[in-house]
Amino acid sequence: MKLQCFSMPNAQEIDSLINFCKTMAESSFYRQMGPGGVMAIYLTAKEHNLPFMACLNGGLHTYNGKVTFSAIMIDALILKAGHTTEVLQLDERVCRIRFVRGDRKNDPNYKPFEFEYTIEKAQKAGYLSKDIWKKSPQDMLY
Repeated sequence: MKLQCFSMPNAQEIDSLINFCKTMAESSFYRQMGPGGVMAIYLTAKEHNLPFMACLNGGLHTYNGKVTFSAIMIDALILKAGHTTEVLQLDERVCRIRFVRGDRKNDPNYKPFEFEYTIEKAQKAGYLSKDIWKKSPQDMLY
């Protein structure tokens, strides 16, 4: 796999990008994140060679001053790389997922990785006081 290096836009591209982000942020869909949030998502998408609109429309989020990947985007990237995921259990108490590497599934010694995240672990980490965890615990566990 060939790695692509990220390069910052030149001055002319930055001017165009600033105007573009301002225009996008005027839309009711993106007003809350503002031009800076739109630009952060654009630059992160570019750096990772991801489709900008998919990233802007939920694939990436700005949260606490950082750009983060949504669970759906992470799953899409896993599948794109030739690996698979299988949700074994998902409810408001537990999320258990099996990960199978595409490059090792024919190896007789290979064992898929199973990961489990529980509401108790989220409580211990201090997440349950956050509004999104109160409203959507199942989504957040995923």
